[in-house]
Amino acid sequence: MTTEGGLDVIGNFDVIKNAVERLKAAGVFVSIFIDPAADQIEAAKNAGAQQVELCTGEYAELTLGSRAMHGEVNAEPPPRSNASATPPSTPAR
Repeated sequence: MTTEGGLDVIGNFDVIKNAVERLKAAGVFVSIFIDPAADQIEAAKNAGAQQVELCTGEYAELTLGSRAMHGEVNAEPPPRSNASATPPSTPAR
């Protein structure tokens, strides 16, 4: 399952805890995708999640603006400067 943002573990605690318990009983490693908020992390732990994945959407929006939407960021590296990567050699005397 996926979401556009992180799951609201606090608001859906009983449902999520039940799902986590059933998945773990079936031998499934449980990771919950949540917003990076301490109370959501704590709720995920209390629900029995073995791992959390943090939604970075808000961070991406703040740092990249509209370019952050749906992977539209240009993945090309920044242009190289004209400076040489190695220092020039000193002429022999």
